[in-house]
Amino acid sequence: MKFYPVFMYNKNMLIRSLDEPTLFATKLNAVLYRQRAKKNNNAEISVKGRDFYDLFRYLSHNITPNVACVQDIEDMEELKKKLTSVVESTDFNHVVRDIDGFLEDKQLLSFLQTNGKKYLVEQIQKL
Repeated sequence: MKFYPVFMYNKNMLIRSLDEPTLFATKLNAVLYRQRAKKNNNAEISVKGRDFYDLFRYLSHNITPNVACVQDIEDMEELKKKLTSVVESTDFNHVVRDIDGFLEDKQLLSFLQTNGKKYLVEQIQKL
């Protein structure tokens, strides 16, 4: 748990938040265990693209997750193995279709669609 000083509306306050490794762990729980299917322009999307976008962000910033906060994971090697399996079995066309509406960077969308899976697997192995 961390505290962040904030000054807004002529008031000082402290905001309490989880640290980045623990926030990363909560995102990993979503990537590993969230069940999702929705329709987007009459096409079914089997993943929550935002979860994979956030995974991309955490891994790109070299944040190490708080493994103790990831459900049913004993150690980093088990996490890497399970996370790699999930990423490799994910259809990144679905990821891109789901985040297309909120992500303005079309180059990043293109990268995720063509290289996202390979990039994430490489970054997972560096954990």
